[in-house]
Amino acid sequence: MRKITNLCIAVLTFFMLSCSNGEQARLRIMLDQINADCPANYADCATLEGMSYDKGHNTVLVNFTLNEDVAEIVALRKTTEYQKKLMASFLRNDVPEFLEQIVKAESALTLIYKADQSGDSVAISLWPDELKELLEAEEDENDSRHRLELIVGAANAQCPAVIEDGLIMTGARLNDSYISFFYTYDSDDYELTDAVMPILEETTRQNLREELTQPASSAQLQLMKENGIGVKYVYAPSAEDCKTQIITITPEEVAGF
Repeated sequence: MRKITNLCIAVLTFFMLSCSNGEQARLRIMLDQINADCPANYADCATLEGMSYDKGHNTVLVNFTLNEDVAEIVALRKTTEYQKKLMASFLRNDVPEFLEQIVKAESALTLIYKADQSGDSVAISLWPDELKELLEAEEDENDSRHRLELIVGAANAQCPAVIEDGLIMTGARLNDSYISFFYTYDSDDYELTDAVMPILEETTRQNLREELTQPASSAQLQLMKENGIGVKYVYAPSAEDCKTQIITITPEEVAGF
């Protein structure tokens, strides 16, 4: 099954885990510490191969290999602006010591995603002036909610997306209390009757718990808990003789993950 890809959150969570125990004086020492835990796999979507410093261009490079069996480089390319904004927000709020060191070095930061089969790549960069402005910016009281909006926006930007045969994700939206994911299903491939829905609901609940409690998703889970957010999956049939089915995981349930 293909997945909606949001690797920016994963790599920044990795920064948090790797940099939290030290007060490194230099940028390259920080990179060495992070590289000690590489390669690192994220939900089978991609592998963080490591980080390097391009001295000639004074740029920190973060290198990913994307697994095209479960994620599409074309879909990721649609989300570059969202990923860039997310990267900026997490750098400022969650790894400020890393951001400060990059600014001191007057370096740029570039995330490079390379597809494992086609060899295609996507690069997302923050330049020295953007990083400095980010470091000096005042904290936004609603930044936590804003980051969730960016996460959902990145997912929505990849739609429509074929998840598997007969199932297409058509959109994603954040309202007051829920992230809603919208799908269209082919009734010839999916039998979403009232009789099977309890089983599907339980499977979906278990899968969501497993996904959100992975280390790479810890930042997203924390944002959802802070903002009291649950998840809804809305399955609309392609045929008129079938009914729309909705699976709801409440904010209270997510808070218990």
